[in-house]
Amino acid sequence: MLPVAEIIRTMRREKNVTQDELAQALGVTFQSVSRWENGIAYPDIELLPKIAAFFDITTDRLLGADKENRMRKRIATLQAYNDAYARTDDPCARFTIMKKAYEEFPESEYFASRALTELVYNDAVPREEGLPFARECCRKILENTKNDQTRLATIHKIFIYEDEDRLDEWKKYVSVSATVPQLLSNRYYHRGEAEKYNRQTQTNIFLQLADLFAARFWQLTDGNDPKEMDPVKTAEGQKIVLRMLDALTETPSEIDGWSGHRMNACVLLAAARFRLGEKEEAYASLETAVDLTDRLAGLPEDAEIGFCHPFFDLITVPVDYAGYRIPYLRATVSNLFFLLSRSEGISKWFDPYREEERFQCCIKRIRVHLPEE
Repeated sequence: MLPVAEIIRTMRREKNVTQDELAQALGVTFQSVSRWENGIAYPDIELLPKIAAFFDITTDRLLGADKENRMRKRIATLQAYNDAYARTDDPCARFTIMKKAYEEFPESEYFASRALTELVYNDAVPREEGLPFARECCRKILENTKNDQTRLATIHKIFIYEDEDRLDEWKKYVSVSATVPQLLSNRYYHRGEAEKYNRQTQTNIFLQLADLFAARFWQLTDGNDPKEMDPVKTAEGQKIVLRMLDALTETPSEIDGWSGHRMNACVLLAAARFRLGEKEEAYASLETAVDLTDRLAGLPEDAEIGFCHPFFDLITVPVDYAGYRIPYLRATVSNLFFLLSRSEGISKWFDPYREEERFQCCIKRIRVHLPEE
């Protein structure tokens, strides 16, 4: 069907007139109008302005060309902005072009992203001038985009460009594909803040290893019941953890930033050894964890513990910190007591030995260090 036929029929119905009434207004027969609307015939060219005037529309719209013309103009304008952007190497000029394009086409994430790139990576304008635009632009993209790659690139840019004391405002937009520690490391790298970058890099590696040690070396089943851990694999996993921890410190016998994980690994290893009937080895592992607990409890509450290794020379772990993803240290005391006291999951492996004096002695030594409720 011709576009004009559809438009005449639609506009006539919207105007609530009959074919006969339209025909009388135009000085034609109602059969002519019917033939137009069915696409059988086309109005004479001299009638087009009269038809358009009757419906109060342009002849372009009547002919279905209005939308097409707008699209052609839009494409030409978009291309003009892209051509102007490509012709200059000056960051300020490139930012101005993309900013203007974004203001004319606010739905375009491409122009917004280009403008942000010139601000963040090329210092296109003074930061106090560019920051309000960057905040408005990033917030709009992050709240509306459906593209994960665009979202990730945008959050990286604002984390580089934003004031340090306002970074918390952007954390709600951080997805699983980027973590705050990674974003901070990227920020310090691009800003040339070497000391902060090195410290954050050490922290990031520490957190990744901490997560690995805490959750990845014992969750292995016997192959039949996913809820039943395999004591052989658990024991071997914890031995691996302890060997890796030894490699990460120059003085394994000292309290350091890994002590919480060492205590946890010793208790899990003890549970597996009890399960395997290796009683003396199990008690040796358990008592190592208890000894560490005694020594840790003797430190001041506000102490900061280092890592006794040159690779982690810029970071410390607070003794009393129990925050998310930070090794337990003093908080580990409560965790160890919980593991030894309950009777479910992997802790069931302790059940046959709970009433033994040696086991009870370990429990008592840990209990005295529990934080007061």
